[in-house]
Amino acid sequence: MDPKLGTKPFCTNLGLSPTFRMYYTLGLVVIQYFFPLIIISAAYTHMATKLWGTTAPGNKEESRDAVVLRNKKK
Repeated sequence: MDPKLGTKPFCTNLGLSPTFRMYYTLGLVVIQYFFPLIIISAAYTHMATKLWGTTAPGNKEESRDAVVLRNKKK
């Protein structure tokens, strides 16, 4: 709070037309929300497909492998 004026400071974009302000806001949403969301989703999808297709390491034992596969698919 500014003691002299009695106002709280804030940031705003002054002098922008309403159309440009809409595009500016839309651009910020895309850059700050959708790009990271797409990158994170792609990374998790890639990890999930890699993990889903792998087999358990070690000697093959049918009963143990069935339990591991069942737990993996939960």
